[in-house]
Amino acid sequence: MDEIHYKVVYIQKELEYLKATLENPNIYDILYNAFELYTDKRKRSQIELLKECVIELKRDYNKQFDEFSSYK
Repeated sequence: MDEIHYKVVYIQKELEYLKATLENPNIYDILYNAFELYTDKRKRSQIELLKECVIELKRDYNKQFDEFSSYK
């Protein structure tokens, strides 16, 4: 009985974590580990997620650059 309770609590916590990440999306939390990329679907989705990371980094860099250039 304890095992079933543990599984239910674990799944509930996992669902709460997923809901929180959907409400406040952080692309870095969604990325797969390099050793988890064994299916083609995961590889393709990882490529798209990495593209989004690059776009996000560029956006942040441009924002900082604009702030620094406004100080001049």
